[in-house]
Amino acid sequence: MKKRFKLTKEEKEIEKSLNSREWIEAPNALKQEIVQAAQQGVASRKREARVNIRLMQGTVDIIRRKAEEEGLGYQTLMSSVLHKYAAGRLVEKNVIDEVATEIASKVQAQGKKKAS
Repeated sequence: MKKRFKLTKEEKEIEKSLNSREWIEAPNALKQEIVQAAQQGVASRKREARVNIRLMQGTVDIIRRKAEEEGLGYQTLMSSVLHKYAAGRLVEKNVIDEVATEIASKVQAQGKKKAS
């Protein structure tokens, strides 16, 4: 006798859909295309470069503490920060402060216009 697993609502809907023959088998060409895309994705993740850098011990200690607070390894955190910087997603705090001040003054000016 086959052992049945308890299915979620979504899994039951999928099972019902499969049993009612709503699905058809994908052509071999499409299957091969999907497999190739998956293999390329895996291969691209393997294209990592090793980098050795020298940092001051105090900097490494700070990064380790911050990584621990985030539940990450310190090398993972460093890699993430460098990736964000390279992608242009890491912004200096003074830039954020300037934008926040500008927004606050515009909001304050609009509030004064509505009050008058």
